[in-house]
Amino acid sequence: GHPSAGGDGARDGSANFTGYNGAGGGGGYSGGGSGFSFYDNMNGALGGAGAGGSSFADASAQNVGAWAGADLSGHGAVQIISYLCQHLAHSTISSANVHVGSSYQTTLTSTEGVAESLSIDPAQVGNVCVASSDRVTFVSAGTCNVILASSGDGTYGPASETLTFIVSDLLANPITLSSSASTMIVGQTATLIGSAASGGDVTVSSNSTGICTYAYGSLVAISSGTCSISASVPGTESYLAGSTNLTVAVLPVPSINAISWSTPLQTVRAGVSVQLSVGTSEAGSLSVSTTTGSICTVGSPVSAGSKAWTVSVLTSSAGTCILSATSSSSFPSYTGSATSIGFAVLAAMTAPGIPTNIHGTSKPTSIVVSWHAPSSNGGSAITRYNVSVSPGNKSCTTTKLTCTVTGLSSKQKYRISVTATNAIGTGLAGTVSNVNG
Repeated sequence: GHPSAGGDGARDGSANFTGYNGAGGGGGYSGGGSGFSFYDNMNGALGGAGAGGSSFADASAQNVGAWAGADLSGHGAVQIISYLCQHLAHSTISSANVHVGSSYQTTLTSTEGVAESLSIDPAQVGNVCVASSDRVTFVSAGTCNVILASSGDGTYGPASETLTFIVSDLLANPITLSSSASTMIVGQTATLIGSAASGGDVTVSSNSTGICTYAYGSLVAISSGTCSISASVPGTESYLAGSTNLTVAVLPVPSINAISWSTPLQTVRAGVSVQLSVGTSEAGSLSVSTTTGSICTVGSPVSAGSKAWTVSVLTSSAGTCILSATSSSSFPSYTGSATSIGFAVLAAMTAPGIPTNIHGTSKPTSIVVSWHAPSSNGGSAITRYNVSVSPGNKSCTTTKLTCTVTGLSSKQKYRISVTATNAIGTGLAGTVSNVNG
């Protein structure tokens, strides 16, 4: 508004003022002066001026001010009450999401940090929406007017704002995308199926065809990166149109933590401990086990470096010892691997078996003894045979299959015993009796 001068030379003169939202005060007290009032704000009131005095309000456009009138003595005393403007804060919502059954939630703190309140406009017609704390729920079709208000504080003045929502009676139509893989590797194929609440046909497409492609329910990863998928479904008489997005990370093909058995495996005997060396292509961990526990047992791998291991295997009986090794995985850098090996375990070495087919040929004062080798040498080569004749305790030793025992009597019948010996020991004796001397 604009100021106007008050009455001149009158005890009860008046100051005429037309403001935006206020009025000027009364005129001078003692008739000799002139009252002058000035207003420069949207929400203020200016008091009257005393004799010869003036009252002047010049608050900035950011402030809300109120000026008190001068005292009777005309000294023009002034009182100022000033507030800063407050900016209400609220969240936004897409019109597609404003429908029966949905809700709107917002913050209840202004930009300046002052508390706000949320309520339904009492002048609203119909039960379109209900408010509770910081949330508005839409319950029927129509217009919903929501009032955000703040009473202010010692620094910021009061403020209010009305939010209007046009509520649709159509139902939400959310889309569900079901994928068999949340993360993919280049070259991998995953199933991806879209379904909507309305039961309508969902259109699915890839937004990043250089990374992944989609066709007929199959998602194919072709290069590393972020695969972006969009899905949409048209609206119906009862449902809104729906849409959604999905992202799937596509990782490069990881290397394989390969296992190598560096110790040549040979046939071993039962009862022998074998030390095997195992290597991996990546620095990680290694586990080794066996499914043939009755033939061999395996100890835990012992590290021999960042990619090397020593494994101790104890054989216990004849058969095939099978070892299974599994290397660790550090996805997506590399994946683990598994491999199995086997080796033959022969029976434990023993003393030789019994010589057979023992035969004695009599000579004057001697007997020539011959025999067949045992059916088993016990796993170790036979190093000698020992022949003994009794009575008389005569004997001979040989590496061949025949031996002559001398110093015998021609009129005596003898008992002949033959044993075989190897590195393990001497086996049981084969015998023959009533051999003539």
